[in-house]
Amino acid sequence: MNQKYFNGIGNYLRAEILYRLPEVNPFMDAREVIDNCPKVLELCTTIPRKAYSLGGGQLKDWENPWQSDKEKFERFIKCYNNKNMGHIMDKNGRRFWFDPKWNIQMLEYISKQK
Repeated sequence: MNQKYFNGIGNYLRAEILYRLPEVNPFMDAREVIDNCPKVLELCTTIPRKAYSLGGGQLKDWENPWQSDKEKFERFIKCYNNKNMGHIMDKNGRRFWFDPKWNIQMLEYISKQK
């Protein structure tokens, strides 16, 4: 989640954007993803806009104080905090959610971090 590349993209948005790019290994370097899959930049606009239109990140310990349909937002979230998804703690102590089909790449990523 290098803010140089993903400024303003929070943890749940990271998970949702990468999940919606099934061909992209979520453990690739951000620059490599941008270079090889420019659609990621489009999703860095459309996914946050959609989340905003649904009331924002009504997750964990924050609830939107304005009248919004929480159920619509929950249906929008496909990856983040989904018990069927893979997850690890990133170097910033945040849980990184991803499609479990990338479990092998996750193990390679962890071994490189050590």
